Amino acid sequence: MKQMIALLLGLIMIAGLVSAHAKESPASRFYGLRVALDRLSLALTFDNAARAEKALAIADERQLETQDMADQGNLTLAELAQREHDAAIQAAMNAVKSLSSDGKAANAAKAVERLSQLQDRIEQHREKALEVKQAILDNKNLSLNQSVHMSEIFSKILNKTDELALKAEQKKENALLKYSAFTNSSKEDIERLRQAIDNSTGLSDARKNRTLRQLDRAELILNRTGERLQNFTGNMTDDEREDFREGLNQTKLRLKGARNNLENESEANEVSAIAQTLGEAHRQGNFSETLNALHEQIRTRQQEHKQEINQKRNLDGDSGD
Repeated sequence: MKQMIALLLGLIMIAGLVSAHAKESPASRFYGLRVALDRLSLALTFDNAARAEKALAIADERQLETQDMADQGNLTLAELAQREHDAAIQAAMNAVKSLSSDGKAANAAKAVERLSQLQDRIEQHREKALEVKQAILDNKNLSLNQSVHMSEIFSKILNKTDELALKAEQKKENALLKYSAFTNSSKEDIERLRQAIDNSTGLSDARKNRTLRQLDRAELILNRTGERLQNFTGNMTDDEREDFREGLNQTKLRLKGARNNLENESEANEVSAIAQTLGEAHRQGNFSETLNALHEQIRTRQQEHKQEINQKRNLDGDSGD
């Protein structure tokens, strides 16, 4: 036992020396030791929720290191930091899987609360990764190959983070189902419990604020797309160009509607995804192909919208008779 304590104290001292003298960079000769000490710290954290939180904090550091190496143009070390980031996210995922909600209703409710807190941290982490990826795409000093490569690195970070987000949501649903079984609660009661916990942990407000920032970015990209459309010389007739401009305006109206009604989060995400697609396409040199593809989507949506209107008119006419 004494040997174990001495070993742990020695490792703590080494960790202090590493923090004091080594830069937090994959280029440092102490980097491998820092990563090993982080893993040891996780192994010595026995509470699953606390271990998931610590793993996310480590993933934050690895993400910053990835960004630093990408800014320096060192893609090899950026990929190293990205792999260590994904390992930290996997550790968080394993901790979430092990989070217990068994035994009684209070345990299930506590699990929901802790998962709600973790969801906020996960979504903060993802938002930062998305911002960095966007900054890389906006960096005009990078070559196309550099931009694409770095974008792929951060796409891997986003994909791994999305895996964790999905696992946390599934675990939360499972805990709510157990609470329902323990208490014989209705679906409405369970939904009220979820909302109450999300409100108390700050998750609901945080999500609204993140959605607002997402919509701000989407609006900026859509405005830029409208400006570029003026000079676009793709294979479009004047009528098709006008159709696309009308579709773009409709998308802006949907964005405005989503901003006014933040409960419709899926619509906000869809609008933002359209804007993100256009922004990335322009930077990667396939703007014309993407624009034409979106034009087809918009035209299909317009036709569906017209059919809905006609069906509504027919129903109104039948009810009038």
